[in-house]
Amino acid sequence: MIKRAFGAVLVLILISCALVITPVFAQDNAITDHKIVAYLAAWENWSAQDIPAKKLTHINLSFARIEDGKIANVKIDGKGIEAIQFQELKKAKLENPDLKVLIAVGGWGGDGFSDAALTPESRDIFAKSVADYLSKHDLDGIDIDWEFPVQGGWGAIKARPEDKQNFTLFLQAIRAELDNLSTITKKDYLLTYAANVNQWAIDNIEIDKVIPLVDYINLMTYDYHGGWEAQTGHHTALYANKLDTLGIGGAADAALRYISAGVPSGKIVLGTAFYGRLWEQVEPKNNGLYQKASTKNARDVSYKEIVFAYTKQTGFTRYWDETAKAAYLFNPKTKVFITYDDPQALEYKVKFVRDHNLGGVMLWELSKDMDGTLIDILYKNIKQ
Repeated sequence: MIKRAFGAVLVLILISCALVITPVFAQDNAITDHKIVAYLAAWENWSAQDIPAKKLTHINLSFARIEDGKIANVKIDGKGIEAIQFQELKKAKLENPDLKVLIAVGGWGGDGFSDAALTPESRDIFAKSVADYLSKHDLDGIDIDWEFPVQGGWGAIKARPEDKQNFTLFLQAIRAELDNLSTITKKDYLLTYAANVNQWAIDNIEIDKVIPLVDYINLMTYDYHGGWEAQTGHHTALYANKLDTLGIGGAADAALRYISAGVPSGKIVLGTAFYGRLWEQVEPKNNGLYQKASTKNARDVSYKEIVFAYTKQTGFTRYWDETAKAAYLFNPKTKVFITYDDPQALEYKVKFVRDHNLGGVMLWELSKDMDGTLIDILYKNIKQ
């Protein structure tokens, strides 16, 4: 009897200890099939042989647009989605039959969402066009990149206060049509959306109603800083640095912000950048970090350009911000500063994803790293 009592007490103690040491963000089941989601720009030159299909779980072909209330392949400056690209993606799927290919609609400057989501009729028209599009091109789903409900975005993007409720209804209509299509094709279809990192982006949608409708969200944890600002800074750091007077935090803050809003960690896919942000005429203090800079000629540079055109140039030094877990380059002679994700930064991001049981990683954009350096790092670390 004493042994049984002691045993019962011991079990209670062990259970209590287990509860104490359980990670705050642990779910019922740890994520073991992390996603590697790659956005692939239709305006870039690529073929199936450029796609590391076995190292990806999802590809988002970017971007379709909205035309006359329907999803459409609209060309911008003569460039856009071509029929041959769907054939190349099918070839990639032959290499990895588990690879999912989605169409991403919208993007920065992509208008038409507020109107398409406005009425039951407009939502029905768009949702049916999505089902037709996926069926026609034999795709696995759609990624909604509405930038942004209520807030609007670059240029004259139409936005309304009622976008908040209409975003939910918009996704409901799409989800219903995808489910209807599934009954015909006997195939499941994915519905995802690209999420802004700011609190206002959460406040401007009905997050509690939206999340059950989508399979996961792609968190755009990049472009925190860029050439629109006359001060340098990390554009895709994992953590905030208190010296960043213009900043709103880092990728970790964004993920935790969505978790605090009730989003299951497994539905959050953390963004990574396969490109950097460059400034010229940068003040040399602090090796150029958080210093005054010119917005003239400021631009984004692909990772392959960073490697071949800058890291190998005399005068450039690679620096590491231990607080932010972010890399940057600076040349005091030419006064050029570049912020970017490098292999070390990606290793820390993947560790954060694994430690916090997130759904995986997303990258913008695949063609900017065609030699596969960054993809290899993501794959090796997330699949270990």
